[in-house]
Amino acid sequence: MSCKESGMPSSIIAFFGSSKRILNMVEEIAAETGRKILLYRYGLDAAIQPAIRAVEEDCVEAIVAYRGTADLIRKNVNVPVLSIQNSENIRVDAICRLAGHAKKLLIPLTRYEHLDVECLAGLIKNLEIRTARYSTAEELEDIIVRARDEGCDTVLSGGLACQISRKYKLRHYLTVPYKAHVRALIDDAASIARANRENELWVRRSEAIMNSVSDGILSVDNDGFITMCNKQAYNLLGLSQPITGKNIAHAIPELAFTKDKPGKLNYFVRQIGNAKLVFNRAPIELRRGISGWLYTFNSARKIITGGKIVSRALHQANKAKYTIRDYVHKSELVDGMLRKLCLYAASNSTVLITGESGTGKEILASALHNKSPRRHKPFVSINCAAIPEQLIESELFGYEGGSFTGSLREGKAGIFEIADEGTIFIDEVNSLPLNVQLLLLRTLQEKEIRRIGSDTVIPLNIRVIAATNKPLIEEVRKGRLREDLFFRLSVLILEVPPLRRHSEDIPELVRHFVRKFTMNGKYQYQAIDIPDDCLDRLATLAWPGNVRELEHFVERLVLLCNGVFDRNVFNSLFASASQSQASLCGTSLPLPREDGDYPAPQNGKSSKSGKGGRHLTRENILAALALFSGKKSEAAKYLGISRVTLWRLMQKHNIA
Repeated sequence: MSCKESGMPSSIIAFFGSSKRILNMVEEIAAETGRKILLYRYGLDAAIQPAIRAVEEDCVEAIVAYRGTADLIRKNVNVPVLSIQNSENIRVDAICRLAGHAKKLLIPLTRYEHLDVECLAGLIKNLEIRTARYSTAEELEDIIVRARDEGCDTVLSGGLACQISRKYKLRHYLTVPYKAHVRALIDDAASIARANRENELWVRRSEAIMNSVSDGILSVDNDGFITMCNKQAYNLLGLSQPITGKNIAHAIPELAFTKDKPGKLNYFVRQIGNAKLVFNRAPIELRRGISGWLYTFNSARKIITGGKIVSRALHQANKAKYTIRDYVHKSELVDGMLRKLCLYAASNSTVLITGESGTGKEILASALHNKSPRRHKPFVSINCAAIPEQLIESELFGYEGGSFTGSLREGKAGIFEIADEGTIFIDEVNSLPLNVQLLLLRTLQEKEIRRIGSDTVIPLNIRVIAATNKPLIEEVRKGRLREDLFFRLSVLILEVPPLRRHSEDIPELVRHFVRKFTMNGKYQYQAIDIPDDCLDRLATLAWPGNVRELEHFVERLVLLCNGVFDRNVFNSLFASASQSQASLCGTSLPLPREDGDYPAPQNGKSSKSGKGGRHLTRENILAALALFSGKKSEAAKYLGISRVTLWRLMQKHNIA
């Protein structure tokens, strides 16, 4: 395992010294501080190879040694090396001790050490002091041998010089630094090693991040020299040779270097080789000012494609959630509509879904997509009435960065781009502003779009489903919908019947909603069993809000009953629903004709049946009486019959 892989928790320090005394001192310091210190009894050039092995094999992160040894090691390793230097006080003290015992004293010095011999000679009489400089152990030994031959009787120096002196039977005196000084040096070495490690970790993380992104990144200093370049930059620029340290003007001539500070946006396009690249340039600012420049770039084609991919990833509603089975029904009327939907699903033509609010048009659009060959592609929906007019164009067609105030710097793909190869569902298409209708018409005709602020045409392979809750012919007549767009949208028309035209589905829908609200953990309601007569009564109401209104009614009923069906609660909710429906439709809310639909109120007056109320059921009559709190005159007027006819029908159906 290499040192970089080992992940050592604390720094390892190596200490090189030639005397056992100094090594024992460092061993004590290690025990006192808890630091991991490796001891090596080598000096000068003999320490070079052990130092190299210590760094490469023992994961040593800093080295402490005497000055001469430290100078030699520093040239051969890439970790910090700190030098121990004997202070002037230590040498003076040692010389004073030797004054009465030595006559001729040798003090070996490294090439960088200094000693004022003349000053010392003036202080100490009867002692001749000489110095000589060395770099290697061989030079040190030559100095000591020559000094011995010239009459020197004592050597004052570190451990290695003392060892050589002992070899030639010369008196020697070991200079040992103060323990506090050595300890402080070791602390400094540990701090430097830790800082280096943290810096290396930051550099490696930065490199990993820069090399993992898909953009090219390079930085230059204020003189235009490249200080950093990630792998993707080399790939995009088609470079194989390193460019770090070179001037950008020579390495990439297509990029004109300038020190002018850009505004918020500084995008530009350059053709480099066979690639068209989009660049962004930003200053690297420190407190003192700009210290350099950062370029980020990528291929123009990838930026366009990436915009689609990212936008799709951010839109979680891109999958069609519903199928035909989610449209709950039993009636033949709805069956016929769904058979038509299956035929439409096999086509790529535009479909227009018409129907009142609350009839489930989005469920049908989703089911149509899931039945089509595009079922594995995106399904994106947009409600035109829910988006402000000034934003609808950018939502549909997207925009380039900086196209208008408040736009994203990187631009944004519209839902047409997001839905490419799939289906787009445009709900309440009649709410589109006329200028956007013209753009939609062109998109339907040409199968292509342009983002706001762009000249680039983006081809599309898309299927459009539109929906409306208004009669579009009337919208055309009133000038709120372009006639040409109406004809372009209405290639295939799917008419969704209101709930009142298939009221036989109401019991099945109610049971479905009870299961939804009691079996889904989201709601946590308790199940109830609604009697059949109550289900039949619900089928007598008009439900102008259609299935959505019925769903809300069932949710309130399930919540208020709290696990046990309560007829009083049901009657109260039923009367409230009847009253609100009557209010929505004016003074009179007629019940169904024989064909199942409802005539419109005529100037607030009831319409006489002319058939003696034969189409009215027992539930119709009960509902009308409940609506008007048993007042027969009001109930008769509501039903469009006389009070005598109402009394006769009550007798017929055994209504007290």
